[in-house]
Amino acid sequence: MAADEFALHFLAGSATAVFAAGVGRLVAAHPHPHGTRLRVTVTLVDSGEQLGQVDVDETNLWDLGRFADRRAAAGFEPVSQAPRLQLLRGGA
Repeated sequence: MAADEFALHFLAGSATAVFAAGVGRLVAAHPHPHGTRLRVTVTLVDSGEQLGQVDVDETNLWDLGRFADRRAAAGFEPVSQAPRLQLLRGGA
């Protein structure tokens, strides 16, 4: 696996882990009275490799979809930015 391909695979796995953990916490914080009935699975398009999955209910999945729709319509920049390191030089 080439370095670029490895980095992209790692990024996809990390994004999947953040997504699944966040949705899992959302479902736990706001459970649906009938429980979870849907499973969202993240699969790499080019290889078909499954990276992860999370169970979710209809209400929380609806809310996630509405958030994505509003964000797309508003044209917001990504929520998080890549961390920046700044060299600080102190007087000695």
